[in-house]
Amino acid sequence: MDPKVPSLWASPPSGEASAAWFPKVRPAVHERLVVPEGREEILGGERIVVSPSDPPHARQHTEITFVVRAHAAPGYLVAVDMLTRTDEDSDFAADVSVFSDRLDPTTGGRRLEELVFEVRNTERLGRATEKAKRLAARGVRRIFYVHVLERQVSEWSGKEGGWRGLGADAVLEDPCLLRPLPVRAILDAAAADEAVAAALLARGTRVLTEFGHRERAEGRAEGARRALLRVLGRRGFAVSPEVEARIAKEIDPERLERWHDLAVVAERMDDVFGKA
Repeated sequence: MDPKVPSLWASPPSGEASAAWFPKVRPAVHERLVVPEGREEILGGERIVVSPSDPPHARQHTEITFVVRAHAAPGYLVAVDMLTRTDEDSDFAADVSVFSDRLDPTTGGRRLEELVFEVRNTERLGRATEKAKRLAARGVRRIFYVHVLERQVSEWSGKEGGWRGLGADAVLEDPCLLRPLPVRAILDAAAADEAVAAALLARGTRVLTEFGHRERAEGRAEGARRALLRVLGRRGFAVSPEVEARIAKEIDPERLERWHDLAVVAERMDDVFGKA
C-alpha cells in the first residue's frame, strides 16, 4: 500500500495525528458500529470489551463529571460514556465529553464533542493514545487523560504527537468552560468542592445567589446592631434587657440603621424605639 494514500482502514503512523490518515468522508458521529448500552467498543476495527470499574477508576469518573458539569459554559452539554463514531472502523465512548447543545445542521444529529476527558487506571497507554489520535483527527479540539495512580492530568498534543503533563497548579481555560477549571479540582475532592461552588456562583445559581444575599443582609444587620448599641451607650441611655432583646431579634438592616440615626439625636429612648 502506498503510505501516502491511506485506505479507509488505515491507522495514523506512530506519533502522527494528521487527519490525512483518516477518511475524508466520515460517518456521522451518531452512526453506530456497536450496540448502544452494551459493553463493546470498536477501535481500529478491533472489538474491545469495556469492563465495569473498581472504586479508584469509578470514583475518578465521578470527580471529573462533577467539576466539568459545573464548569460547562451556557450552550454546552456534558455527557458520560457517550459513543462517538470517529471513522469507518472506530466507535467508542470517551469517559466525559463536552459538546454543543445545538444540532449539527448537516446530519441533524448531535455535534462532535469539543473537550474529552479519559480516565486511565490499568488501561494501556497505547490504547488511550490511539483513541486520542482518532478523536483529534475527527476534530475534537482538546483531549485530556487522568492517570489515577500517578495523580496526573495530561493533555494530548498533536504537534508533539504525545501527551503533555499539566502541573497541579495549572488551570484549563476554554470557550466551553464558564470559568477556568483548576487541574487540582480534577484530582482533589476538597478542591473540586471549592471549584464547583465558585462555578455555580458564576453561573448565577438561584439558591446560591439567594444565600449570598442573605449572608450579606445578615452581616449588614449585625454591623448595624453593634453601631446602634455603641451610640446608645455613648449617649448615656440605659439599655434594658427588653430593648437589647428587641435589637438582637431585629433582622432588617434598614430598620436597625434608622434606629441608629434616631439614637444620634434622640433625647429619650422612646424617641428611638417608640413606646411599643
